[in-house]
Amino acid sequence: MFIDTHAHLSFPQLAEDQPGVIRRAVEAGVTRIVDVGTNAVTSWLAVEAARIHQEVFASAGFHPHE
Repeated sequence: MFIDTHAHLSFPQLAEDQPGVIRRAVEAGVTRIVDVGTNAVTSWLAVEAARIHQEVFASAGFHPHE
């Protein structure tokens, strides 16, 4: 079992193909992904990703630079 403990699925580099990113991670053996929010918007998006994808768990927070 592999767990990605710190992902930013809503960041532009990954958000454009979020379902594909998650699918490829699962195909590579990742069973859980913790999507870390860094502000109100990305935290909400992490919660939404967790609602849609059973492999994703959300972490809501605010980065000190936010």
